[in-house]
Amino acid sequence: MLFTFKNLKISNKTVKEFTLHALSGLSAITGLEDFPQLEKITFTSCASVRDVVTVLNSYKHKIKHITVKSCAAINNTELMTYCQKNNIKLDLA
Repeated sequence: MLFTFKNLKISNKTVKEFTLHALSGLSAITGLEDFPQLEKITFTSCASVRDVVTVLNSYKHKIKHITVKSCAAINNTELMTYCQKNNIKLDLA
């Protein structure tokens, strides 16, 4: 079963940093708007996560740093362009 943050029904009004590690069932990051103070997000070995740029474009956020490690479904070129345009530090590994 693939799920999103909305499916998980999680939110936090004060968290500033979030790490997603080896969540093979996580398909989309919709629901990040429920973390309004989020400044840094790390994706590690999240094989099914995609459409990161589409989700980030869909709401106003405070993210200033994104790290992506071993997430094959994320379009790195699209993410690099988005981060450059929005002054977000991006680390790809």
